[in-house]
Amino acid sequence: MEEKRLGNYIKIIKGKQLNKDKTYETGKYPVINGGVSPTGYFNECNHEANTITISQGGASAGYVDFQKTKFWASAHCYVIKTKNEEILHNKYLYYFLKSNESNLKKQSHGAGIPSLAQEHILNLEMILPDIKRQEEIVKTLDLFTNFSQELEAELEARKKQYNFYRNKLLNFEYLTNFKTYNLEDIVEFEKGKANIVPDKGTRFPVITSAKKPQYYTDVYNREKNHITIASSGEGSSGYVAFWDTPIFARNCFTIKANENIVLQKYLFHFLKNKQNYIYSLTSNGVIHNIYPSSVSKIQILVPDLLIQQKIIDVLDNFEKICQDLNIGLPAEIELRDKQYSYYRDKLLSLTSDIFEETARSRDS
Repeated sequence: MEEKRLGNYIKIIKGKQLNKDKTYETGKYPVINGGVSPTGYFNECNHEANTITISQGGASAGYVDFQKTKFWASAHCYVIKTKNEEILHNKYLYYFLKSNESNLKKQSHGAGIPSLAQEHILNLEMILPDIKRQEEIVKTLDLFTNFSQELEAELEARKKQYNFYRNKLLNFEYLTNFKTYNLEDIVEFEKGKANIVPDKGTRFPVITSAKKPQYYTDVYNREKNHITIASSGEGSSGYVAFWDTPIFARNCFTIKANENIVLQKYLFHFLKNKQNYIYSLTSNGVIHNIYPSSVSKIQILVPDLLIQQKIIDVLDNFEKICQDLNIGLPAEIELRDKQYSYYRDKLLSLTSDIFEETARSRDS
């Protein structure tokens, strides 16, 4: 089947500037700009529900989304509409654009803020089957999408359950036999070696100011079972993590408990339960920073060691269910996402026998 130039079948509408001071943290209509999530909310909308958007500018330029509610499209947002739905189905168009998202992101350019020119969207080549076949493809891909969303909702419910029980277990509403300490009295703080850049390797994570390892190296400066707190970075400064392997600590500081008083993993769960409070302790300058002195006065409730271990066992089990990428729901979500991407690309290229193959997959 012959490929068609997308620009012959769609129109692109650029969003309208809405200053940040006019938006709210909550409200009636989401404001869609250059990111992957709303930048705020506004009491007016300028586009209807079930509309395709593409981030025009910023770090996420090229990101394709489908707005299920009415919304305000701001200046760094493209709104994509089909000229004639009897020729090009709106949701088929969305799935086609989503399959080209990585290419669109590569086309973003600019010395300062990356931006995506309309021509890169309009010049895409697409296979355009008849409208009935488009509807069949949309129906199939919607099934994959809905299933993945159900799994993600289940995972989110598990995380909320985990947070609920962690909070209950660590508040000691029903215990009387515990002591209260300032953190500085029962732990050892040590700053990372920010000025040392180890060579890349494969064995040990390099921990900086991000929520994930910056890269891996073959040397380490901390033994396993250390707690780290990211010491700088907007959005990550104050982030608490636990490492069951040796690490190379750079733009962070590490915490080691006096395990005659408090078990290391219990201390981690306690600090993680205080995560939002620890975020609030970061400085508000151009670079967000947090220091050992910022958290040293946090008071920690400490029961006897046997109770601590029981709390660790319960919370570790919940955490494994929710976060381990090799088991359970996260692995299933990852598998289904890969399956969805595979069949989406196959369906949009109209590979022969693909409908029979997707039918077998939906039933598996």
